[in-house]
Amino acid sequence: MSLGLVGLVLCVLDWVQDGLWAEVTPSGAAVFAAIVLALACASVAVVAGAAGRWRGMWGFAGGVAAALVGGGVLAVFLSEERLFRVPVPVLAVGCVAVAAAAAALPKARIDRWFASPPPAGDDEAWLARLGRLLRGRHAMPAAQARGHVREARQHLAAAPEGESAEDAFGDVEVYALRLAEGPARKGRLARRKLYGSGAAALFFTVLLVDDLIAGDGGSPFWTALHVAVVAFLLWAFWTEWRELRSAPRPPAD
Repeated sequence: MSLGLVGLVLCVLDWVQDGLWAEVTPSGAAVFAAIVLALACASVAVVAGAAGRWRGMWGFAGGVAAALVGGGVLAVFLSEERLFRVPVPVLAVGCVAVAAAAAALPKARIDRWFASPPPAGDDEAWLARLGRLLRGRHAMPAAQARGHVREARQHLAAAPEGESAEDAFGDVEVYALRLAEGPARKGRLARRKLYGSGAAALFFTVLLVDDLIAGDGGSPFWTALHVAVVAFLLWAFWTEWRELRSAPRPPAD
């Protein structure tokens, strides 16, 4: 859904600055395709990380960098000649359709794509799924998640023969949620949000400083928009930092 919303915002901004028609050039098409691919990879990386699929997360994160670098290289070597023109509202409608389709997609189906339930009776798959849920969805530190998995494995080793992990602990998602509950859960999730906001704020601040230092006489509209984006991200970072500080801490052992 975020991919469609970002596209819609870009269409509106292009409409405001350049008018009703968007000119399509080979270099511009390469940059646009690179941005779309990078956003798609970033979205999948976030979902894979939340599901505890760490290899997939880092793989798609690498895809973001590869898409941006590849798009930049193609933009340098491809022509700037106009191929055709497209009405910006048509592009905006397409972006709205993408966002609507993503919003209508059931979350349970997305979860099955990245985190299918472990096979019945497969204790190792159940335990692996437990560890991924604790680290990914519930943002638990790796050492703490491994400790919970180790305790569950020890319990199963001492359990009567034939008792599976699902028999002993129930549904893995419900059990992971019970383990993650407590005073530290809010702080863990707030810390994850803080890292994302901080990275975005730093990235756009660097871009803004670079534009201001370059002083190439760009549009005041884009400069003001850039400043507004940076201000919003810094405000979000400050808000989430305060939320993290106010989160209850677990009692000391």
